[in-house]
Amino acid sequence: MKFSSVTAEMLDVAAMQLILSGGFKNIPNYSTNPDGGPFAALSFEDRFEEIYMLENTQVDMGSLPTPFKNNIGLH
Repeated sequence: MKFSSVTAEMLDVAAMQLILSGGFKNIPNYSTNPDGGPFAALSFEDRFEEIYMLENTQVDMGSLPTPFKNNIGLH
């Protein structure tokens, strides 16, 4: 599996956690990119929030795909 595919999966998993927690500021809009996943549906502001959450390990690290599972590797 390509690293870009796994990174996209990581962003989608974290986006779903943000969406399910109700932590988003703007309602996710899947119509802007119908072929995209949860991350693509987030507003730019919420994408930054999700990346902040990843950087600060505020997501379920065990649910992320390998090689990020329990090791975000962003620090």
